[in-house]
Amino acid sequence: MNNVASDHAITRKKNNGFFEYLTHSPFLFEEEYALLGSITRRLIASNTLLTKKYIALELIRELETSENHVNADIVRTTLEVVLGYSDNPK
Repeated sequence: MNNVASDHAITRKKNNGFFEYLTHSPFLFEEEYALLGSITRRLIASNTLLTKKYIALELIRELETSENHVNADIVRTTLEVVLGYSDNPK
């Protein structure tokens, strides 16, 4: 296993709760899941680790470049869900 694949495997294990949260979130709809899929593919293609931080940064970039109000709302909702996850539930 090369270093990038190894890093992705370690990250996946560390962030399993986060990915589980996103997979079963009642706040994400088809458009938000499609956006997350697109961002995930983009991060993997650029050999960037799949973490809450990098997903949030991509969503912020997407929000900054969005010219469509409907698309911006989808990005904003997705960003709220991503940032709403906590590793340490109270």
